[in-house]
Amino acid sequence: MINKLRRSVLNSYLKFFNSLCNIAFVNNQMVSLLLVHGDVPRPRQNDLKYYDYINSISDLTNNQIKDNINRTITNNMLWSDPCESYDDLRKNSGRFGFTEGHFDEFQSKIKFDLLIRGHEAKLAGYKKFFNSRLYTLFSSGKILKNDININNETAYDDIAPKIIKFSKSR
Repeated sequence: MINKLRRSVLNSYLKFFNSLCNIAFVNNQMVSLLLVHGDVPRPRQNDLKYYDYINSISDLTNNQIKDNINRTITNNMLWSDPCESYDDLRKNSGRFGFTEGHFDEFQSKIKFDLLIRGHEAKLAGYKKFFNSRLYTLFSSGKILKNDININNETAYDDIAPKIIKFSKSR
């Protein structure tokens, strides 16, 4: 009986999380925001342009489009991280990195001003990338010290309020 109840609760959680959106656009007169968990899709290194395979915003949720390791764009946007150089790219991993050049092309293709992502714990609560066009907001319970995870528990130790102002930087 208890196992059946646990399965039912777990199935309810999974149904709820699967109903949440993975990608959100927020537009107003001043700023166009793209909000995601991870970040941009996997760039294709051998194409003329990294994102030639994306033709419109609707392609971001097209599960027929796969990358070189058979993952969808939606899956890619859950597991990507900004990195400094091509040496940091994990090309054949589910979790992969992308550079400012990749970000520039994706931003130009999709037409947004700022991208806000979660996915990584940051000691200050947030981190800016690529001339403040990409923000990582602390969305994890992990606690970091010198960018090293010191607590695998989902618990916040000491949270100080932060105010982050977003504005169009072009």
